[in-house]
Amino acid sequence: MGGVALVMLGAVIGAAWAQSPSRPAGADDQLSPTIPQVIQAREGRDVAGSGDLIGFSHVNDRGTQVITLVNTRKLWMAVYHISPEGEIRLTSSRAIDADFTLQLNATDPLPEDIRQLQPSGPRNPSE
Repeated sequence: MGGVALVMLGAVIGAAWAQSPSRPAGADDQLSPTIPQVIQAREGRDVAGSGDLIGFSHVNDRGTQVITLVNTRKLWMAVYHISPEGEIRLTSSRAIDADFTLQLNATDPLPEDIRQLQPSGPRNPSE
């Protein structure tokens, strides 16, 4: 199944890149700089990147391949599920730029608590 995951991940990234409006002129002639670079992040989890796209792939406990694509230029992500029978389904697609404006910390100490503990003036290294 791992080989299928790599092929599918490469195919999805390649297809998405091929439809990218920011593709340089003559890109069809020079594919070598844009060949997806695939690495195995952990056993059974692959990561690939090409141009503005980063893809993550793994097979969940139900045998469904999960592919996540992140467009770093558009700050957009999409998640696909591929069933063991080969059915491809887009399960989520959304902008992620607002995610970087959030501050989430649900456990103590909260960021505000930490800030209150820090001295307000410049630190003296001799202390």
